[in-house]
Amino acid sequence: MRSLRLLVLACLLLIAAACTGGDDDDSNTEDQPAAAEPTSAAGDDNDSTLIEQPALGELRSVAAVVDKLAPSVVTVQTADVDPSDLGEPIPQGQGSGFIWDEQGHIVTNYHVIEQLGGATGEVVDQITVNFSNGESADAEVVGFDINTDLAVLQVDTEDLVPAEIGNSADISVGDPVVAMGNALGLDGAPTVTAGIVSAKGRTINGQVFQIPDAIQTDAAINPGNSGGPLVDASGRVIGINDQVIRGSGGVPIEGIGFAISIDVARPVIEELIANGSVERGFIGINFVDLSPAIAQQLDIEAESGVAVTTIVPGSPADDAGLEEEDVIIAVGEFVIESSADLSTALLEYRAGDEVEITIIRDGEEQTLTLTLAERPA
Repeated sequence: MRSLRLLVLACLLLIAAACTGGDDDDSNTEDQPAAAEPTSAAGDDNDSTLIEQPALGELRSVAAVVDKLAPSVVTVQTADVDPSDLGEPIPQGQGSGFIWDEQGHIVTNYHVIEQLGGATGEVVDQITVNFSNGESADAEVVGFDINTDLAVLQVDTEDLVPAEIGNSADISVGDPVVAMGNALGLDGAPTVTAGIVSAKGRTINGQVFQIPDAIQTDAAINPGNSGGPLVDASGRVIGINDQVIRGSGGVPIEGIGFAISIDVARPVIEELIANGSVERGFIGINFVDLSPAIAQQLDIEAESGVAVTTIVPGSPADDAGLEEEDVIIAVGEFVIESSADLSTALLEYRAGDEVEITIIRDGEEQTLTLTLAERPA
């Protein structure tokens, strides 16, 4: 019953996004990578620069934001090779992306390049990136991370204009945002929609992923927008368009779209560029951010942390004695105030590492030791 109470509260606090017309997915897994401390993206290979968010007087018009961002937004077209002897490419779909650095790295969603009807982890045979100046280039897959629905491509093209990367931790509910992307595959320039930050700290649930610390916005996000940037009023990328809520009959619910926060995406993108894949320790839990309502339900004084909702049988969490309704407040030397912090911490550990998990249980602080495992397929 304790678990049921917590799960009911979690359902009221978190919005589960359904996939957008073959564009997006839904899941129920755990231990995702998340926000890093603000740094320039991708080290020396990334020319995107983090700067402070603008003061109110520095807000740009939507037209000015679009002018700044348009050279950095791309369309991603995918195709598979016909198995017949003709070898004709079969169009699979298209999405959006944005230029990450001058080395030709393009950021998009994994589901944009995922092979339709293929096994999880399979990507399409051909990827073409179309730029705002009318030029196009073949792209290679540098790497992808299914757990965060992110992918990095690379093109061999000069004179690229990288998007300016912001800091999603500094945005507030009510701040203006602009979404850009190849909505519905329409010809011409990218589609532009404007709105506000409707909520922060949401969770995007897909079939094989659970992305914490997502940004909810009422800026329209439609099929084809996936992988495109969500930017602040100065044209800095603070999110990556990912999903919309769908109601009965698969009809999108107006005004509820989700973007992967750039603070969640940044360390994943950097690791994909550096290594082609992302490794992380696996605990074996599902969780929600601690809220005042959940803290009251658990009768604890903690104001932040991650509340465990379920334990995967036979997982490191199960073996270490972690229980439902435990609140995780530290992993090793990392202070855990939110699911984003937990995911960031787990990027620092690998399968086989032994870590101490500090929890609050029945109002008292305890420390458990567990050995991380590889994430199951």
